[in-house]
Amino acid sequence: MIFFNIIILLIVFFFQSIFPAIYFQSFKIYPDFLLIILLYFSFNNTRLASISIGFCIGFIQDLISEVELIGIYSFIKSLIGYLFGSLKKYDGFYSKKILNIFIFIIFTIHFSIYYFVKFNNIFDIIIFLKLVCINSIINMLLYFILHKIFPLVEKK
Repeated sequence: MIFFNIIILLIVFFFQSIFPAIYFQSFKIYPDFLLIILLYFSFNNTRLASISIGFCIGFIQDLISEVELIGIYSFIKSLIGYLFGSLKKYDGFYSKKILNIFIFIIFTIHFSIYYFVKFNNIFDIIIFLKLVCINSIINMLLYFILHKIFPLVEKK
């Protein structure tokens, strides 16, 4: 099972690197497939494993992406792994609609932290909110598509 997860992760890293950018004003927006994979891993593992997986995904993403922000992905993906791992506990408690709202909020937290650190207060708040919303919506749509193909929780 671990070997299978590593293969999936490598495929997603490759797909993340070749996926074309979406242009918004003068900014490039890339869907974060690794965030969606972290969501799937979190719902099929413990919270501690989710944090660890998030850190590893973030660390590798730090190494292959933006040098000036080294460490930001490790921090954000660890935090998001914790939030997804915590959300897993309420999978049967809340309805799917409420769970999807929480997932969207977690996506928004992820992109808010990333863009806040990336642009470091020299940024228009309206553009900031648009970038965060567009990224969150794109990732939520990808999650909905993947969720139809692959259900979130494995049947045991």
